[in-house]
Amino acid sequence: MILNNLCISNEESNFESSGRKYHLFKTAKLKGRCSMKKTIILIGITLYILISISFGQEASQPRVIPQYEAFSSFLPQVDVLSKKYSNDIEIQLGIADLIRIVRPPAPYFPDYQKVIQIDPENRPANALFSKEEYNEFLISWEFLFESLETRENNAREYKREEIFVHKYDELLYDYLKTEFKTDRWGTIRIKLEDCKKARDILKKNFEEQFISLLDKIAQRQNMDAENALYNYQRAALFFNQDMKQEALEEIQKGVKKKYFRVYEQERIKARMRVLEEINVPWEQRKSFILTCDTHVAFPTNYVWKDRLETAGRNYEVKGQLEKAEEIYKMAITMGEQCRKDAFFIRQDERSLYLEKLGYQALEKLYAKMKKEDKKQGILDRIKEIDDRTKYLRGFMDPAKYADWYKKVTLQEAINQILEKGELEAFEEFINSQSTHEK
Repeated sequence: MILNNLCISNEESNFESSGRKYHLFKTAKLKGRCSMKKTIILIGITLYILISISFGQEASQPRVIPQYEAFSSFLPQVDVLSKKYSNDIEIQLGIADLIRIVRPPAPYFPDYQKVIQIDPENRPANALFSKEEYNEFLISWEFLFESLETRENNAREYKREEIFVHKYDELLYDYLKTEFKTDRWGTIRIKLEDCKKARDILKKNFEEQFISLLDKIAQRQNMDAENALYNYQRAALFFNQDMKQEALEEIQKGVKKKYFRVYEQERIKARMRVLEEINVPWEQRKSFILTCDTHVAFPTNYVWKDRLETAGRNYEVKGQLEKAEEIYKMAITMGEQCRKDAFFIRQDERSLYLEKLGYQALEKLYAKMKKEDKKQGILDRIKEIDDRTKYLRGFMDPAKYADWYKKVTLQEAINQILEKGELEAFEEFINSQSTHEK
C-alpha cells in the first residue's frame, strides 16, 4: 500500500484465489451444458470475478497479485538453485514461498515438504503447508460434490437416464472408477437411481480424509504448541461439517494460546535470499519480497463470520447471555493474537477490525442486558480502535512519504521494513524528520 503500493496485501492466500478461479471455471463449464444462455451468463460472471481478482478492481481493497510472467524467466535459475542448495532450509523455504506467490503452471508447486524433510519441525514450512493442505481439501471436495450434483440435475432436466464421468474429470473419475463400470471409451456411466451410491462413495472418502487432516493438523500443533493457527484450522473444519460443539472447544483452546502466527518475517527473509541468489533486479524484486497475506482473514472469514458470530446470537436467543458474552470475547482475543504477529500495516489494521467486530457484538449484548457501565467501556474501546485504524490508514498514502523516497534507495527502504516491520520503519522516518525540523 505504501512505498508506491510496494507492500501488496491480499485478503486471501494466492492459493485460495487461484483455487477459486479454477473452481469457478470448472463450475461454469459443467453448468454450461444446460443451455447456451446459462453458459454465456456464467462465463461473463466468471470473467468479471477473475479480472477483479487479478487486477484489483475491488473498490474497498485493491488486490495485486504478482503475475507469473514477471517471474517466469527466472524459473530455470530457481531449479539450479534448488539443486545446488538441496539441504539449505532457508533457500528451500524461500523457493516454496515464491512459487506459492507466483503460481506458475505444472510441474511447479509450493513444495514446503522439501523443507519439512530437512527439518520436520520447521515452523514456517509447517504453518504454510497446513494452510495449503486445508485450502486444497475444502476446494477439491466442494468441487467434487457440486460436480456430481450438477450432472444429476442436468440429466433429470433433459430426461436422461444416466450421467457420464469422463477420464478428464480426474478427481471425480478416480473416486468412482472402482465402483462403476466403464464403457469401451473408458467413460463411467451411472444410472440416475445409482447417483445416491456415487454420493455415498464420495462421502466415505471425504470422511476418511477429513479425519486424516484433523490428525495432521494436531500433529503440527504439537511442534508449535503456543500457535493458535492450528486450533482455528480445526475449528473451521468442524464448523464446515456443522460440528459446532467441537468447533467451540477448539476455539476455547486457541484463545488461550500466546499467538496466531504464519511466520511472515521468516518467510520474507527466505524469499529475499533466493531473489538475491538469482539476481532479480530490485524493481522486480520488491513485488515478491513485500507481498503479504492478511493472516487475520482466516479467523475473520472462516471462524467468526456466520459461525462463531451465529453461535453467539443463538445463545442470545436462548437467553444464555453469559455464554454469548464469552463467544464475543473470543473474537476480540483472536484479533489481539493476530495483531501481535502483524508485520505489515494492513495486517495490523485488519486485526483491529476483527477486534472491533467482537466489541460491537458485546456492545449490543450489554445494551440488551442493561449494563450501561460495561456498554460505555466497550464504546470507549471501539473509539480507540477507530482512532488507531485512522492512524494506520494514514500510512497508506504514498504521497505522504515522498521525501523518504528521495532520501533512501529502494533497497534501503525494503531493508528497513524487513528489519523493523512496516509501521515501525515509517514511524521512525517521521520522527527523524520531526527532530530534524526542530
